[in-house]
Amino acid sequence: MILDRLHAAEIEKLAAGEDCCPLSVSISIPGFEINTGLRSADSFVMLGAEPYDDWYVAVGDEKAEGDDKMFYGVHQDTYWAPKHLIPVITARDAVRYFIENYQHSPNLKWDR
Repeated sequence: MILDRLHAAEIEKLAAGEDCCPLSVSISIPGFEINTGLRSADSFVMLGAEPYDDWYVAVGDEKAEGDDKMFYGVHQDTYWAPKHLIPVITARDAVRYFIENYQHSPNLKWDR
């Protein structure tokens, strides 16, 4: 998946000492939008369907505490509560599942 290659390239930049912050990316497919993060060991997944009145956000550890994590975005920066951060591999699997099935991954809990 292209996101895996992009993420790996961004991690290489970090390993080379480049000062980079996590990125928020948006994937548009007909009728849907998927938002997720790059450049971080943990990520988020947010799914929306036209007319984009309702969005679903993956939930990791509901009891997680700490500061929100910022991801630089295309239109605006986004801040994610610790409970919405999930391992990047889990986020990629959820994105892949949605693209292939047009359904939320059953392996995650989702908030509206």
